[in-house]
Amino acid sequence: MHPLPLAAFAFWLLAFLALSVEAATQPDGVSEYVSREQRIAISFPRDWTLKPSTRNEVWLAAGELRSVPVGCFVRISTVPNLHLLKPDDYFARADEKAFMKLNSIGMPDVKVHLYDFSFLGGRKARRIIYSGTDDGTKVGNLVHQTLDGDRIITVICFTQQHRFQLIYPEMETITDSFRFLK
Repeated sequence: MHPLPLAAFAFWLLAFLALSVEAATQPDGVSEYVSREQRIAISFPRDWTLKPSTRNEVWLAAGELRSVPVGCFVRISTVPNLHLLKPDDYFARADEKAFMKLNSIGMPDVKVHLYDFSFLGGRKARRIIYSGTDDGTKVGNLVHQTLDGDRIITVICFTQQHRFQLIYPEMETITDSFRFLK
């Protein structure tokens, strides 16, 4: 690893000490949330509420789309030496069978409806649509997951299972707004 030049280090330190998350109001009814610390941004509808994060979420937002309750979050997981794997090798190992095995722990009735590839922030991403019962509520989930160095970036939107199809396009619009910062 190369040492950072002094100017770059000073900029990084100032950015870290500054407010790490900011909301910039957009003219089309959405607010963009930016984390300079994590080098990512995403847009949520302006009338949504940011909730306190649990676990390793950067943002957890909730609101309504077409009068249907929806939640979305951005999660970052750090895996040492993940950068040594090519994304295709990672995606080959994280197959549908492994996904089902892991998620059936907390959601025994989990059912995968779509398991393919898409893009997140301009990078190849795994896209998963699945449903099941979470805390007594039947939910539908849209997941996009991509890699960034030693980080796994996951964006998930979820709603009531019986309303999922109604607002699916809007949830894809939210995940499409995700971007990496330089």
